[in-house]
Amino acid sequence: MLKKLYSFTLLIIITLAPLHSQTITLTFTGQDANHRYVQLDRVVINNVAKGWQETLIWNDTILTVQDHTGIGDIDFTSNMPFQFSQNNPNPFRSSTEVALAAPCAGGVTINITDMLGREVMKTENFDFQQAGIHQFRLTFARTGNYIITAHQNGQTTSVKMVCIHGGENNNIEYQGIINKNTANLSTIFPKNSRGMTTQPFTLGDQMEYIGYATINGQEETSHAITQAQTTSQTFTLQFDAVQAETPAVTTAPVTDYSFDMAIVGGEVVTDGGMTVTARGICWNTIGNPTVNDNCFQIGDGTGIFSDSLTGLYAGTNYYIRAYAINSIGTAYGEEVSFTTRPADGQPCLITPIIMDVDNNSYNTVQIGNQC
Repeated sequence: MLKKLYSFTLLIIITLAPLHSQTITLTFTGQDANHRYVQLDRVVINNVAKGWQETLIWNDTILTVQDHTGIGDIDFTSNMPFQFSQNNPNPFRSSTEVALAAPCAGGVTINITDMLGREVMKTENFDFQQAGIHQFRLTFARTGNYIITAHQNGQTTSVKMVCIHGGENNNIEYQGIINKNTANLSTIFPKNSRGMTTQPFTLGDQMEYIGYATINGQEETSHAITQAQTTSQTFTLQFDAVQAETPAVTTAPVTDYSFDMAIVGGEVVTDGGMTVTARGICWNTIGNPTVNDNCFQIGDGTGIFSDSLTGLYAGTNYYIRAYAINSIGTAYGEEVSFTTRPADGQPCLITPIIMDVDNNSYNTVQIGNQC
């Protein structure tokens, strides 16, 4: 069974609340020494200029950093920051509500993805007739962790939501604009809501990013990235370790077989960086054989291997694949098929009838390996 790799993306939403609000999105992923994807366990973010540190731990992957002006001090006019509130309730069962503060009228696109970046709901386009706080009701069909993201005039805002029980369908319902004069804004946009920090940030701050990942059962540390941060950016955190993978194995063609046996084998070309504890052949009569079908082990480690596959039925088509197992998983070679010879006394499988020069036909008979 080939190992599945799951993408892990960490998002930092850095929102600035002065006169000209701006959002910066930083995305992180990991890579081993062979340039293969590595799932990050956590990322440590250091603001060298301001002297603070934040740690993002899977799967709480969204962090909102604001300047020293608190949310409660924002003048909700054309100078408001473009941002989502944390949805309420959260976690939720099937449905939840979220508010979007938009600094200006105009088009806004909203999309919802799962934690692997796969689209859960089709992107919706809304044309806000006025600036303000706009309310949405969200419904989810399945349990899971989701990210809702909005875009307007080059600005982006996101928030993570946790659904603990799915409903009937997926839906985004616009409920209208909130009256800023009667609404409790400190409740809608609390200063310390989930995934939000009040640590200060200014465009151009010197930042440092360090990733941590479990590679081959051991925690590894990436090379640090240090730079002045002024724009949205995607970072690949580089690790010196090589991440092991499943072995590479091939299946040998079947060239010697009778009515009840065949010589089968293969080769473990590489061990994937971990010891191959078992190798051998799997077979069945329907195709795509795995270790859940008929299998027998032919040693371990790398190299060429072969053995006799016995107990087969005469005149039957078989499918075989070589396999190899290490601590990462099970790998298979290509599929090979062959048909056993018919039993003694039966017509030969390939030439059941032969013709002489006078066009007389004769039935053949199988005797051992001879026709």
